[in-house]
Amino acid sequence: MRSFTIHLILSFLFCLASILTSFTLCFAQNCPNIDTIQLHIQSSFLSVSNSGQSLETFECQTQQDSIWAQSLGPAPIKLDYIFILHRNSTIPPQFFFDNGSDSLQINKSFSRSTRQFFHVNYIPTIPGIVSDTIVCQWDSSGIKKIFTWNILTGTGKLDRDMLSPMQLFYTANINDSINIPLTLSNSLSVDDQAMGITFDVSYPAGFLELNKNRFDYDQSLSDAIAPQISNDGAGNENVLFTLKCRVPITHLSPLLTLHFLLTGAKDTVVPLSISNVQFWGRDYKDTLCYILTSAQNSAIHITDSISIEKSIENNLDVAAIGNKEVAIIANHAKMNSISIKIFNLLGSEIASWSGIASGNFRKTFSMQVSGIYFIKVTANGKEYFFKRLL
Repeated sequence: MRSFTIHLILSFLFCLASILTSFTLCFAQNCPNIDTIQLHIQSSFLSVSNSGQSLETFECQTQQDSIWAQSLGPAPIKLDYIFILHRNSTIPPQFFFDNGSDSLQINKSFSRSTRQFFHVNYIPTIPGIVSDTIVCQWDSSGIKKIFTWNILTGTGKLDRDMLSPMQLFYTANINDSINIPLTLSNSLSVDDQAMGITFDVSYPAGFLELNKNRFDYDQSLSDAIAPQISNDGAGNENVLFTLKCRVPITHLSPLLTLHFLLTGAKDTVVPLSISNVQFWGRDYKDTLCYILTSAQNSAIHITDSISIEKSIENNLDVAAIGNKEVAIIANHAKMNSISIKIFNLLGSEIASWSGIASGNFRKTFSMQVSGIYFIKVTANGKEYFFKRLL
């Protein structure tokens, strides 16, 4: 009878929730030596879990959201820690708790149907998708450690744009006016909330005279601060533009058109430089660090009052020399490149050459037979035709 009673007691204990208990087995009325047995009782009634989270924000900004930990079992259980396991050791951590670290000590008992939320901060330093694991460590009565886990996913967004002149190279005569549009190369997202842009334009004041009374902005732009004009003491003038937009900036082409009068020495190439491009949000102090910016400069060739075409016409000569020979000569003609083709009376091409013509240029061709020949010279995109008897 006693054995049957003990069997019933043990069966009852094994059906309890997962706890650590001890009891005394005694087979006599007086037990001089008490035997104590430690039992670890496993129970299927433990039900703990935690959530993950998917976050998305711009690089260099912070998005905060929450994950939860919960217990649905009948017995209390303690949540010891929550920590984040970094899956990719080659990149810096992207997720943090409010304490600024990747672990959080809780030490709180969860009764039945208890759920608590904990902040997770996503601070991306790289663009694209990252994924880590968030783990909860539970303690069942100080003996058994239970771990639950879920996934943290973050998407870091980064935009890029470049401000540059419409052309990389301009040519104009001395004392002429020139218009230079500045344009954005890419299209920003409305989500970027770029409500303004700041940048510098600099140029040699002795060669380029800016019309300071005429800045042609895109119709959506206006001055947040009037253009700030300064001189660096070395002959270069700088204009700081701080422009606001009535709608989020996406693509502006042109953003602004500058008007210059060309002065100074002729046959000179001078730079037009753009720098310190920044987009901003609520005001010009709210720089948007998640838009990477760059700038491209331009060069302006100031020529004399004689046009390039006229210069070539005045300096290009095709001369019959010697016996069945012809020479193409260009002295001080402003040619970046030249192409020469020679045809006979039947229209067949019998000789050709192309290359760079700089300084005093001369190219000689020898014909096999005497006769009339046609010479086509292409310089700077313009064609010139000559007829010679050799």
